[in-house]
Amino acid sequence: MNNTQETYCKLARLSAVMVILLGIYVLFFKTISRLPVNLGDLPMALDSGFCFLLLGISLLLQLTAKKEFKLLSFIFSAVVGIHALVLPPGILSGHPAVERLNFGMAPQTALCFCLCSVAVILRQARLTILRKASAYAFNTVTLIALVVTIGYLISVPELYSFSFVPMSIYAAVGFIIFSASASLLNPNMGLTSVFTGKKIGNIMARRIFAELIISIILLGYLHVLDHRYHWFSHEFSAALQTVILIFIGLFIIWETSEKLNNAQAEKDMAQENFKIAVDSAPYALVISNADGKIILANHQTELLYGYKKRELIGQSVKLLLPKIMHNDYEERKASFFRRQVTVHFKGTEDDEMLITADKYGNEFPVEMVFIPIKTEREVLCLTSVIDVTERKKYEDIIKRQVTELQFKNQELEQFNYIASHDLQEPLRTVANYIQLLEEDYPEQINDEIKVHLSAMDAAIVRMSTLVKSLLIFGKLGRNKKMTLIDCSVLVENVLSDLSSLISSKNAVIEVEGKLPILNGYETELRLLFQNLINNAIKFTAPGTTPFVTISCSEEKGFYSFYIADNGIGIDPQYNEKIFHIFQRLNKAEEFEGHGIGLAHCKKIAEMHGGKIWAEPREGGGTVFTFTILNLKGYETA
Repeated sequence: MNNTQETYCKLARLSAVMVILLGIYVLFFKTISRLPVNLGDLPMALDSGFCFLLLGISLLLQLTAKKEFKLLSFIFSAVVGIHALVLPPGILSGHPAVERLNFGMAPQTALCFCLCSVAVILRQARLTILRKASAYAFNTVTLIALVVTIGYLISVPELYSFSFVPMSIYAAVGFIIFSASASLLNPNMGLTSVFTGKKIGNIMARRIFAELIISIILLGYLHVLDHRYHWFSHEFSAALQTVILIFIGLFIIWETSEKLNNAQAEKDMAQENFKIAVDSAPYALVISNADGKIILANHQTELLYGYKKRELIGQSVKLLLPKIMHNDYEERKASFFRRQVTVHFKGTEDDEMLITADKYGNEFPVEMVFIPIKTEREVLCLTSVIDVTERKKYEDIIKRQVTELQFKNQELEQFNYIASHDLQEPLRTVANYIQLLEEDYPEQINDEIKVHLSAMDAAIVRMSTLVKSLLIFGKLGRNKKMTLIDCSVLVENVLSDLSSLISSKNAVIEVEGKLPILNGYETELRLLFQNLINNAIKFTAPGTTPFVTISCSEEKGFYSFYIADNGIGIDPQYNEKIFHIFQRLNKAEEFEGHGIGLAHCKKIAEMHGGKIWAEPREGGGTVFTFTILNLKGYETA
């Protein structure tokens, strides 16, 4: 429900409450006390107050969403209609008790209650014709009550009695409030639509109505006074009334023409601005009608196709379309104007590219967009034509470079795999010969030789580890699959895997808040957390209990994870170096490692569209921060 509809509903509720209060006032105060009326001494009938009370309650119930309330609303409205129809004026007259209680409504009052009853019942009908009937019924009540009110204002009994029993001024005001507000609930139907629409005619109707009604009422009242007190002769009075009507009409015509001229000027300016915008667009734009005839083409169309505008106007738009679209053009055109939705035509492969030709037969690839434009008289088609020759050329270059890059990557992976295995073989050979020497010549190997052999064996183990790490680094990210990951569960599993290290170091690990659920590569992300937590525990000064906190925040399309420790810290000048492969800041004797873990972390963060960096922690230690692109809710393979 938009703001305007909400306002109309509030007005309807307010009017319902007002007529309920009017009914209560009549039932319990007005009829009993017989208070005088300023505009007449006629009180409202007791059963009229009862009907107003039921009508107000009925409308309030109908505006609720509950079905049982709407059923009750139907019953109350039906009771009002039946009462007004079955108990017309005079059927109970002559009975002293009835007259004392002020029963018996005027015929026009009964008619208005019948119309209101029917209108409330039909207001929410499914059939449009029934809702229209409801709107016209409300409008009829408003007009009858308005005539009665005018009769009281200018003291003309014929207008509020209609030659019958007079309608009470209270009833007339109540009907105006109720029917006018209730008719706004269906603002696009009946006479109400004239005053609620947004078109220029509706706007002018709203502006003219007040002036016209006030002028007519004042003129009519003056005419009544003249007739009553004989200010002028009948001839002069009629002539004067005619002259005043002419001046009033001229004033309204003048004001209306000014408003319409201003509206037309704004419309013409909008059309001119539209033409300027179309003509200055950086790509070809062509407007055609339902017959396929070109009615407007911009300057870029001339440059692209080589035709002058005068050559294109009136021609079929097929002249500018690719030949592949000519065969079923009529079907496409009929479908477009029937559905009135934007249609895009793009080539996906070389053999499916849209190829059109200019005036001289030169062919070029294009992309075309057909956009429906609704005007006051008809629907037009705005065709946008984009020459993709340059883009196609660059796409071909990019495709070729991507293919070459994929081939190079395959070569690099193959080289990495072969080199790693080939390097392992001689290392195993040397390790086997060291073992043979120790087993076959124990009496000839003294302590000094044992030290050398032990150093050689340790170097071989380190070299083998480095080769394996290099192989793992090269494989990282291959055959990756993105899934939905609960980071809280993932970190719990990592801590479980590191439980031995955590216990041996008496480390304290705290996770602050709940970690997010995100799309990512689970195996790689697990390795990222494992490396950072492992380093945070490992690189701690002797005698210090490791304390690690893990937290996360969401900002600007990224998740930022923070792993803070109280370790030995990192000199800021090495903040970039530590993420390079095989880079170490500490001696192997002090802290175990091979300088590959943080390189893995950097590669994994970049795989997730983020980055990683280190900063000093206040109070000592380091805070490692890495970001992950927030892709939650997207299907990605």
